[in-house]
Amino acid sequence: MLIELEVAPGGRDAVAARVAHDARIATIEATTGQRGLVLHARFRTPREQDEYVESVLGSIPGIIAARQTPVREMIVSPAAWRTGKLPAPQHHAAVELSRIDAGRTVTRHPTVLELRVLRELGADGRRSAADIARRIGYSLSAVNSAIPRAVHGSGIAEFHVDFAAEHLGWTTMGTILLQAPRAQLAEIGAALWRYPGHVRTALALFGQANLAVSIWSREHWAIEVMEEMITTSFPQVRVADRWSTTRFYKRDGALLRSDGSREGFVDVITIEEDSL
Repeated sequence: MLIELEVAPGGRDAVAARVAHDARIATIEATTGQRGLVLHARFRTPREQDEYVESVLGSIPGIIAARQTPVREMIVSPAAWRTGKLPAPQHHAAVELSRIDAGRTVTRHPTVLELRVLRELGADGRRSAADIARRIGYSLSAVNSAIPRAVHGSGIAEFHVDFAAEHLGWTTMGTILLQAPRAQLAEIGAALWRYPGHVRTALALFGQANLAVSIWSREHWAIEVMEEMITTSFPQVRVADRWSTTRFYKRDGALLRSDGSREGFVDVITIEEDSL
């Protein structure tokens, strides 16, 4: 779910601070244009989503308007994004490992232990098995056994390494909203997969604009070039809107300072143990 918020001048930081610690809000980005803030949210039901917008966002001073756009499918995932910095042997090894992991994965509900392991790794993917075992009160052997099952075999987890992009020269971040024939979405998605150094995510949406393509680049003209590439290759596609991201307040659960460094973490796994 994308929630675009129109915020009163001077109120953006305060609004972001009010929603940042909610586990249902995975990412908060500040944008150019009328919207001000874009929230990437996850809700279990449409009713929960509606109650959040009406009761939570409706009670926060400074929010002028909220527009909801459901996400139908993630066509390109952040896990597919590449910086192009790995030497060829390391890149090949990573590709081979991902193929092995894909072959092991069967989508299922995690066990309580696996869920706790995923929460610990979500907060810090570098935590050792011994540290996790100490933190959640299980034996080291149980945690050692649960980690590969949770990470590679549950089918519910996807891991990727993230960083403060602007510190490594990725200074242009933006999103293009497109109107595309639904029958062409899969073909457009396959074309976007060929640009892993620029296309960060691509989301199929329910709405008049039904495709959101997020781009990170080192060059300010990258968004225009990607627009031209898509509309030239697919003449029936129209650009409905676009925005530049000026900063992230939160990204995939990580709370970020204005310089892009991490200052905290909010667990964004919405599965409850008592439901397992």
